[in-house]
Amino acid sequence: MVLNSISNLNSLTSLAIDRDKETVCFPKEFLRNLTVLESLSIKNCLELEVLPEDLASLVTLKSLKIQNCPKLKVGRRREKGKGEDWYKIAHIPHVSIIEVLPCSWVMMVAASIEVAVASAEVI
Repeated sequence: MVLNSISNLNSLTSLAIDRDKETVCFPKEFLRNLTVLESLSIKNCLELEVLPEDLASLVTLKSLKIQNCPKLKVGRRREKGKGEDWYKIAHIPHVSIIEVLPCSWVMMVAASIEVAVASAEVI
């Protein structure tokens, strides 16, 4: 697994993980040695369920972007001061978590908007 060898890249300042279809959680301490990492992007990790435990140790991390990781339960878990995962990300100035909606839901919303616009024109 490629993720296991990342921890050896201790001068890495930016890391993007994209389209990992197998990882449920990251290997223990896989980020720990990345002491100068400033930017981390995790996208399209369809099986990822939890944030990496060692995010809290990345004191140089300035930006965390997470996109389209549908099994990652981050809503209440990252709630400021209370969430289970808050301690992992509290020190990061820019945290962006974007949940991509399923296509069927987007189509349903679009149909509702279209119906609402059509109804408004009749009045």
